[in-house]
Amino acid sequence: MTRAPTRALFIALWLALLAGPAVAAETSLAERLAGLAREHGFTIVGVDRLRGEASVVAGGNDVEAEVGTLLAGHNHVIRHGPDGAIAKIVILGAKPDPDTVPRGIVVETERLGSHHVVAARLTGPDGTAHDLRLIVDTGATSVVLPASWIDRLGFLPEELSPGMAHTAGGQVATQIGRLQAVAIGRALRHEVLVSFIDDAQMGGKALLGMSFLDGYRFEFDRSGNRLVLFAR
Repeated sequence: MTRAPTRALFIALWLALLAGPAVAAETSLAERLAGLAREHGFTIVGVDRLRGEASVVAGGNDVEAEVGTLLAGHNHVIRHGPDGAIAKIVILGAKPDPDTVPRGIVVETERLGSHHVVAARLTGPDGTAHDLRLIVDTGATSVVLPASWIDRLGFLPEELSPGMAHTAGGQVATQIGRLQAVAIGRALRHEVLVSFIDDAQMGGKALLGMSFLDGYRFEFDRSGNRLVLFAR
């Protein structure tokens, strides 16, 4: 009397094994990107900023389009090699929910005489981020840093070009490049022009200039020591 149920159970288990698992294991976003990197020979910096999200459905023969789909919810930078193929991807972090971004981004400042000083996070070409306090200077055309920060930020010689800057003491030689990103508070910009000047001429100062600020309308709340940035 027990043979029929036992046989039915056996057949059901056999069919289940033939069909395979009912739900396939979910591939994480980091795993999918790592697979593309191995397949196409590029490197990825900042995978730890993905925080284990599941991969979205993406495919096709265009690897750059697939990367764009996979990282649509993240701020990232794609660098290409001499052959035009992807050489490196730098993941900067998840994009904020537009509904949670305030119309005006308020950044607390400290006063240095008549100047406002802000806490900034600078990301160099190699994807490493460094915190540095910058003087807000609307007269500077770019972010201006002491030359000793070139190596710290991971700039290679070919990523810099020579230039000249006008200062209160006259013209000075500079080395010009682009930072992967600059963030102050919730304000974030990518591919920001930066100028490096000899440390002795900078006198220990670092400046947040218009290569960052011109992406916003901004105003100073001088009584409250705040810089308020508005989207253009």
